[in-house]
Amino acid sequence: MSQGNAGYELKPLSAQQKWLTAQFKRSQREVVPTTIVSRLELNHLRAASKRLLSGAGENKPVRYLTDFQFFAYWVTRALADFPQLRCTLENESYLRQYEHVHLGIAVETDAGDLVTALVEDADTLSFDAFVDTLQERIRLAMQGKDQAKQNMSVVLSYMGGQSLMFGSPLVVSPAVATLFFFTPAPRKDEKEPLAYVSMGFDHRALNGMPIARFLEGLSERLAREAAGGDAVTERRPATKVTTARELREALLGCVGQMLGVAPDQIDEHESLGVLGLDSHKALRLKAFLEELLSTSLPGTLLWHHPSVEALFRFCAGKLSLADEDVTQSPRSRDEGSSVDLDALTRSLSELPRDQLAALLDELETNNH
Repeated sequence: MSQGNAGYELKPLSAQQKWLTAQFKRSQREVVPTTIVSRLELNHLRAASKRLLSGAGENKPVRYLTDFQFFAYWVTRALADFPQLRCTLENESYLRQYEHVHLGIAVETDAGDLVTALVEDADTLSFDAFVDTLQERIRLAMQGKDQAKQNMSVVLSYMGGQSLMFGSPLVVSPAVATLFFFTPAPRKDEKEPLAYVSMGFDHRALNGMPIARFLEGLSERLAREAAGGDAVTERRPATKVTTARELREALLGCVGQMLGVAPDQIDEHESLGVLGLDSHKALRLKAFLEELLSTSLPGTLLWHHPSVEALFRFCAGKLSLADEDVTQSPRSRDEGSSVDLDALTRSLSELPRDQLAALLDELETNNH
């Protein structure tokens, strides 16, 4: 539509864009948006993905595979472990939790419109089946076929090779989250490629800690897979702890992994906060102990039991362990005995001989 000599021309919005705008406006009225951003080790993603292909036969045809397709696959695996993110908001009182992952993917059409592809039951698919389904759904979306459904809880969006440092993804209900994956164009001074994930979520359905745990779990999964599945990301409790020694070893092992130090380097009497255990790791430690003790524990656990020794005594009491090791840590006993013996030896050596003889006589009398 020409505006004569006004110097501009009116262009009509496409039907898809008008529909999308209506969805955004509706979500703006309903969604309580929040965003969390995390760095992702792109080398871990690529190494983990390479391992997926390592078992392929020599005659297997070469496929066009990108970082985003691998990323989408690993996201489905991570979502399978997070039921909070397999939900859509039914109403202000209820969530609809799905058994499997129904993953949405934001796709730009050739006309510049934004539509959604959908891979249903994505967590049940093998890698090859997932890629086949993903590519077919994206092909349909690029032709303008929007596949958004009520069961789509998380939508992925991707931009690669752009000079981006941050993105705040929009959440369109009933989905509860949008995960934006972006890989900035590498700079000459960067030694390793970078990737970031920005997760927008609906605060009506989710709070920040589940999102943080999901992003960390995704990162740990990639690190583990990149290492061949051998890297331990979290020490699991023994099926049954029966002695104080087993309890102490389990507790020190878990704390050591979280702090990145050897168990024998941990000061058992120092505050775990001083040692570097932040509030997020404290919640992970609480979850570890809940599994160990088979009971729920308060979020303020470390306020009342701030050291390894204090936690050890607390857990020993819960498990009703009757063992002499419960009274004091082995390190404390050894160090205490050594210090006391040295002090006693020095004191006795300084006594006059007659006083020393009198003290020994008194000890002998008391022992009888």
